[in-house]
Order: sequence, then C-alpha cells, then structure tokens
Amino acid sequence: MYLGRGLLRLNEESRRTALHHWACFFVLLVLALGIYFGVPKHGDIDWPDASRHVLNGAFVLDFLQQLPWRHPVDFAYDYYRQGTALTILFYPSLFYEVFAAVYAVFGVSEAPALLTALGFLLLLALGTFRLSRHWLDPSPSPAVAALPIGAPELVFWGRQIMLDVPAYAFLICAAEFLIRHLKSGQTWALSRRRLILNTTPSSSISLVYVQAYALFVRGRYCRRPPGALLLPLVGIFFAFFQRLH
Repeated sequence: MYLGRGLLRLNEESRRTALHHWACFFVLLVLALGIYFGVPKHGDIDWPDASRHVLNGAFVLDFLQQLPWRHPVDFAYDYYRQGTALTILFYPSLFYEVFAAVYAVFGVSEAPALLTALGFLLLLALGTFRLSRHWLDPSPSPAVAALPIGAPELVFWGRQIMLDVPAYAFLICAAEFLIRHLKSGQTWALSRRRLILNTTPSSSISLVYVQAYALFVRGRYCRRPPGALLLPLVGIFFAFFQRLH
C-alpha cells in the first residue's frame, strides 16, 4: 500500500513537472513569435555577415538537392561565381544545415532566415530554463528563462541573421548537459554536450575550456587539479586582448 501511494505521488509529481515545462515552452514560444512578427522582412539586412549566412544556408540546400558527389569542388566554384558572399567554410556547418531545413519548407528568403534566428533565441531561453531548474524551484524558473528574450542586447542580436545567439544557445545547452552529467552521471548527457560543442564557433573556445576544466575537476583523474590547467585560458584571454588593442 505504501509503495502504491509512493508511486502515485511520484506519477503526479512527474505530470506536474511535465505540465510546467510545456506551459513554459508555450509562453516562450509566444514571446519569440511576437518578436518575429514585429521584425521587418523587406530585404533590409543590416549586417554584411547576415547576407553571407543567408547564402550559406541556400548553398547547403542546393547542394543537398543536387548532390554533386562526383564534382563537389566544381559545384562550389560555380556557386561562388554566382554569389560571391559565400563563406561556407568559415563557420560551423550545423547552423547552415538548420537554415537549409527551414528553406526547404518555406523557401529561400529573409523571412525564413529570421524565423531560424529567432528559433535559436527560443532555444537559448529553453536552455536557460532547463539550466535554472538545477538550482531553482519551478516558480521562478520561467522568469529566468524569459530573461534572454527580454534582455535588449540579446533581443537585438536575436533579430539579426547572425551566429551570436545560436552560439550562446548551444553553449547554454552544453552547460545544462554538463551539469546533468555531473549530478546524475548520465553518459548520454555528456555525449550530447560533446556533439553540441563541436558546432560552436572558435570565438566561444574560452567557455568550452571552462566546461572541460569543470569536467576534469569532477572526474577521476585528480581530486585537487593543478592551477596550470588554467594557463591556456589565460593565454587565450591575453591573445584576444592584444588583438583588440
């Protein structure tokens, strides 16, 4: 009887948690869609890199549709002659695969590209929500998740067809998988973290290193890790600092 009551209570708690997560998802989805419908979509792209990202997604879509396996280099050269803004090899390709999937449904234009960008903003908010649930109760977690959508700087970049917000979203999701692995030992969470970190731009390498350092600290290799492990991070910081000045 006590076991049955415990299982019933556990199932009720699981249903409440699932309902809370779905409610938070729909609220964040409505906020993201509200931002999307308020963004102009008349070809007025502000940033030079944004047009390159749009074209890179179109290149991936055309490549998958035509499948030029015998002459992929010639296909890339011919494509570049038609659109010289192509920069497919400068950034992780997963972003453009997502663009290509959206283009395949809605066509190649600025509107679906903006929809993809705001989809990454939604992913950032959802990742923040899942990450906050490791320390916060269910009640304040939606407010924390709404912060990325409500922050002016993040909303500004989320409305651009740029890779800053997607990179932040992947890093937050990787951090959530890392915390889940450290708390429960789930190996699948660590595998997802590795997959996500392989898609992040090189500019986020410092945060990737911090996560790797945390994993090393909690691992089996040493209980008191040497401070020398932080030296590469210090070197990266000073290298970027000198480039800025």
